[in-house]
Amino acid sequence: MKAASSNLETAWLEAIFGFTAFGRRIAILEARAVDSDGWMETGDIATINESGYVTLVDRAKDAIKSGGEWISSVEIEKAALSHDVVQMAAAIGIPHPKWAERPALYVVLREGSVLSQEDLLQHMSLALAKWCIPDEVHFVSDIPMTATGKINKIALRELYRPTEEKK
Repeated sequence: MKAASSNLETAWLEAIFGFTAFGRRIAILEARAVDSDGWMETGDIATINESGYVTLVDRAKDAIKSGGEWISSVEIEKAALSHDVVQMAAAIGIPHPKWAERPALYVVLREGSVLSQEDLLQHMSLALAKWCIPDEVHFVSDIPMTATGKINKIALRELYRPTEEKK
């Protein structure tokens, strides 16, 4: 990030143009990926506290922009996962006519567990600001994953989109 801030901002790293492997210098970044001052945008959302520590909050493509506020999908997922019967959780932004986007949450429960949407949202409200609480909770049997074992939010967004938009 170029300047210290407690606000969510896109992270920038000072670019390293190569590393040594087997005694040879190998270029790992192309010049066009770096701005004129030598900084590379990482695609992460981060904060810097008053002591200068950087905290990565979310990926820019996964953060939810709602009514002028950034909502971290990671924080929503952490709040859901803190409930003992939640096995997996994934938050995405869904279109909203007034706020641009609002959070939706997909949840897989531990085998044999039962949990209501109301109970989950009440639990999450202990850790999240009111505007971060998801508008929708979908209890599902599985969440799509990538080949590397990460949650596939692109596939989740595709599942959510109304049928007429998929054409």
